[in-house]
Amino acid sequence: QDSDYVFCISQFTQNLLGRQSVHARFHLLQPPLSTPTLQDKTACKIALGYDPDDFVTLSVGRLIDRKGQHRVLEIIPRLQATIPNIHYDIVGNGPNKTNIQEAIVANNLEKRVRIYDRVDDMTLATHYGAADVFVLLTEFIRPNDAEGFGIVFLEAGMHQIPVIGGNSGGVAEAIINGRTGYLINPKSRAALEAKIIALYNSSDLRTKLGRQARMRAITQFNDTPSTDLITLLS
Repeated sequence: QDSDYVFCISQFTQNLLGRQSVHARFHLLQPPLSTPTLQDKTACKIALGYDPDDFVTLSVGRLIDRKGQHRVLEIIPRLQATIPNIHYDIVGNGPNKTNIQEAIVANNLEKRVRIYDRVDDMTLATHYGAADVFVLLTEFIRPNDAEGFGIVFLEAGMHQIPVIGGNSGGVAEAIINGRTGYLINPKSRAALEAKIIALYNSSDLRTKLGRQARMRAITQFNDTPSTDLITLLS
């Protein structure tokens, strides 16, 4: 309440603070991103031990309920019938790691699902390079546990990957539904299965959404310093 300015990462977080009676001068300041060089997908898959034709889904984020990696894991056994070469890479660490590991073993998914709890920037770029689809089923857990923006979706977009995100919190500001990826009900298995299968069935769709995601990330979230911030602090 004593701050001169409050910087918000998304319109969602600004609205959330407003509903909690925080009275301040709000400024929207979304994080800038560097633009990575696109890598060869086949080379990245081989580097991670996959065949070039394997279909790789990827999640990057802390292993907590709100991120929804456990929900993606739940549908992998069903997806195998339609996508026999599907794999799911989970990059991240957190309190849900043990539960996810136990679910992998219980469902005999050791050859399908891998957890990488610590990776350097170069290895993370390889994971992005190998991925065919990025998925994170973010959800709003009341009262205030929410995805403030979802910068990881933009990072995936920078690597020209179509994304699927839970329609909650500020994620709707990170994903343009139907253009850079898809926003779905994070609790709907049917919706997730349908979107993954649609992307699996159409390399043209994956390419189109991925290119549009990269273009938006480059044009709207590049690493140029914020003119508004410079003006405000000068």
